[in-house]
Amino acid sequence: MITAIQCTQCNANINVDSSLNTVVCEYCNTTFATANFLTTQTDDVHTNASTELESHTNTPAEFEIRDGVLESYNGNSVDIIVPDNVVHIGDNAFKDLGRIRSVTIPNGVLSIGKRSFSGCARLESINIPETVVKIGFEPILENFGKLSELGIATFSGCTSLSDINISPSMWLTYTIILSDTPFFQKNFKNGCLCGGKLTWWVARCKTCGATPLFHAKKQS
Repeated sequence: MITAIQCTQCNANINVDSSLNTVVCEYCNTTFATANFLTTQTDDVHTNASTELESHTNTPAEFEIRDGVLESYNGNSVDIIVPDNVVHIGDNAFKDLGRIRSVTIPNGVLSIGKRSFSGCARLESINIPETVVKIGFEPILENFGKLSELGIATFSGCTSLSDINISPSMWLTYTIILSDTPFFQKNFKNGCLCGGKLTWWVARCKTCGATPLFHAKKQS
């Protein structure tokens, strides 16, 4: 289609093929872009931006995540890296996945649900960042008879779990839920992960100063 446009250099009106991306002015020999070229470039920018955004926001298909809660893992990997958009690892999320070997939980995850890793017999290592403030049930005891409320089943059956990256304060609070693991057998005798020995696991560590997230009350 032939259309009349104005040269950007000498302002002369010239007739050009509107399907072309560039034209040369017949009066001053200036080469300039046509409206078709600019439209094509704009469309390409929008397409590329949309593709780039999609690649950053898509969750890997093997993770089922809803409203920030990782509800289940359906993949085949043995070394799992939890996506950055996860805020909570839901109840039973990895339950009975006997093949998994390691799990990396990113900063930003706030809690790990009940029975989340129960039955993961081959799980050897897990990273629990300092942003996690709750594992299983709420870490609050009214008396020493309610240890089950700490969510003991969260790591039940994890008989290969020997490498855990966890802060001393979280360890002091949730020691009992790791009782099935080699990590527990190795570290419980010292009380705190720093090596400080405690008279009771709810006491402040005199070596590193770590304290648990709750204080138990003796039965009256």
